[in-house]
Amino acid sequence: MLLNNTRALIIIFAVTCGLFAHSVDQRAPWFGAIDTGLHEWLTGSTVKFAKNWYREGPVNLKFLMLEEPSSVEFPMLEDRGVYQSYAPGSVLPVYLIAKIIGRPPSAAMVMRYNLLNHFGIAFLLA
Repeated sequence: MLLNNTRALIIIFAVTCGLFAHSVDQRAPWFGAIDTGLHEWLTGSTVKFAKNWYREGPVNLKFLMLEEPSSVEFPMLEDRGVYQSYAPGSVLPVYLIAKIIGRPPSAAMVMRYNLLNHFGIAFLLA
């Protein structure tokens, strides 16, 4: 019984990995670039918010997702345009990855993180 369960899990994992690899191959031409298509602004916004946190620190920014970086034009946090459409916690993993590897957030970093999520969800649902 245990051997059958292990074999089934291995097969599910192999199929999931194969399908995931195929989906990654299909998206390879666009990896790391922000195009002008339908939902690229989500990646661009995540990069923008994570870069603000990376430069200034999320605690200093009160974990706000701000549209503008600190500048002479926008001296106060409230002047910088708070984005409220989704929770600030969505930026936290990208920020933490950037801090751990010591590089500012980029579109490729967000896409790699999204691929990891895609794989994890596909595997757990399999």
